Amino acid sequence: MANTKQKKEKVISEGNKASALDEEIDKAMKSVTITKFRTDQLHEGWRHHLFKMSIGVVLLCMHQYSQPISECTIDMKSIKNEIELEPLTIAKLLLSNGLVELVNLIVAILLCRFTSMKEAGDFSTRTYFTAAALVPFCLGLFFNTERCGCVVDSSGSIDENNIVERQFPVAIIYHLIVTGCYWFMKMGMDSCNMNLAAVTKLQQQLASKNSRKRK
Repeated sequence: MANTKQKKEKVISEGNKASALDEEIDKAMKSVTITKFRTDQLHEGWRHHLFKMSIGVVLLCMHQYSQPISECTIDMKSIKNEIELEPLTIAKLLLSNGLVELVNLIVAILLCRFTSMKEAGDFSTRTYFTAAALVPFCLGLFFNTERCGCVVDSSGSIDENNIVERQFPVAIIYHLIVTGCYWFMKMGMDSCNMNLAAVTKLQQQLASKNSRKRK
């Protein structure tokens, strides 16, 4: 009788422990799920703010692009009576003088599209990847053509006495901001997914163990 009683008490004790463990795992699952949901909401808010910033950056890049083009146009008009330029030469001068700002604007537009995505993008998303690939090209153009100007002399070359300093491409700075923000968001979501996977695995293992005991 004593042995039977002890066995019953042992079974009840093990059952209570298993029940308590189930409750703790359920609490952990709820906590991890809520944390992931709140993290996702926080990241959605970040992306929304980045998108609004992107619009401002695009407008600023458009302003940067307009400056070398307008200066080049004014310069060529000022020497119109002295030198006659071919339309193709004018187009080449406008393009070469504003190429840095044009690439800068393209990067800003790509980042704007990237941050406007409903589903969170990552570093392998085409728009981000293309923008990242253009960043070194834009920097190379900037450091090789730090000064801009379209005033040409009688030989058709740019007059070095009438050039101005080029503004640093603002989209490059914004690209660093977007990259940093998305990196932190990726780290946070990876941590949530890892915790959720660990709790789910533990829950499955416990359920499998309990089912074997019942058999």
